[in-house]
Amino acid sequence: DIPISMPVAMRKADEAMEGGNKFAGAFFAVPSSIPDPAERIRELHRRVEKVRSEPALDFLGNITPLLNRTLSDLAAALLGGINARAVLTTSSWPGLQEERFVAGAKFERMFVFAPLPGTSLTGAMCTHAGICCIGINVDGEVFEQPDLLWQSMEKSLDEILELGSSRNDQRNGDGVSRSRSPKART
Repeated sequence: DIPISMPVAMRKADEAMEGGNKFAGAFFAVPSSIPDPAERIRELHRRVEKVRSEPALDFLGNITPLLNRTLSDLAAALLGGINARAVLTTSSWPGLQEERFVAGAKFERMFVFAPLPGTSLTGAMCTHAGICCIGINVDGEVFEQPDLLWQSMEKSLDEILELGSSRNDQRNGDGVSRSRSPKART
């Protein structure tokens, strides 16, 4: 299993129209040893739900007023120590739901490359008009073989996309092949 940090929504269903963000940083292990991608996703969902129900989930939000009154170096050391056990930081959010244009050009994708907050890999996903965009930032000193990392990620993403294709084919009976778009690497 892989220890991660991830923002978890704390808003209840009846608070949906209040606006603003209401989330807490969660630290937990995601399953990596389950070979079946559908089972791996179900187990991840179970773990996220368990974390969401944790009464102490927002402990950082509760101590933030106190941290704001301490020396910056002390606050940074405390917060850095909390995140130090996580290998991966991940985040996701919905983007625009409809097409948009900027200076007459169609805005097609939005990739976010989040910083490395003490972890060796950060993955950020943003959807835009039905398209999923994933930005990945890695610590090059930790991942000495980035091509192997990308191959592993592509394999996992292909497994997940195949689940969706199989499900859509079964539901729609259309037999249409769905694949991911090619991506750029730098």
